Amino acid sequence: MPDEITTLSGKTYEGVKLQSATANEIYITYIDNESVMQADNIKLANLPPDLQKHFKYDQKKAALADAKEKEEEAKLVSNGGMTPSQARIYYYNNTLERRQDEADAAAAAAAEKEKEAEELKERQVEAREQAAQAPMIQAQKPPDQVNVIQVQQQQQQ
Repeated sequence: MPDEITTLSGKTYEGVKLQSATANEIYITYIDNESVMQADNIKLANLPPDLQKHFKYDQKKAALADAKEKEEEAKLVSNGGMTPSQARIYYYNNTLERRQDEADAAAAAAAEKEKEAEELKERQVEAREQAAQAPMIQAQKPPDQVNVIQVQQQQQQ
């Protein structure tokens, strides 16, 4: 992610830090002209082609995401008594929380898989060690009576 972004509409953001990305936009923090940290969202359609490619911009998916956002925000305005800007902020925060929850769940699942893989590896090592020790254990066992009689018979012949 570059430190500076100039959108297709000509706005330049400096000191850019990516906060999150969706199918239709990125959320960033940046340093304004007065050296103050600010936050903004930029539609992927307004990014230069190299950044659109980086974020896998798909015009159809972006249009669907835009429509879903507008629908959710309209519900918040009509049912929740919010202003459009409050609804936008609420939707954005919930999206971030949902993405964080998804990332946490994915990290937990990956950690569990890693733990299972480590346990499997340990069991395989134990099995190899037991297999390697089997001939020594067998050699230490006293011969059973059948084997003793067979050996004696063979020696007599």
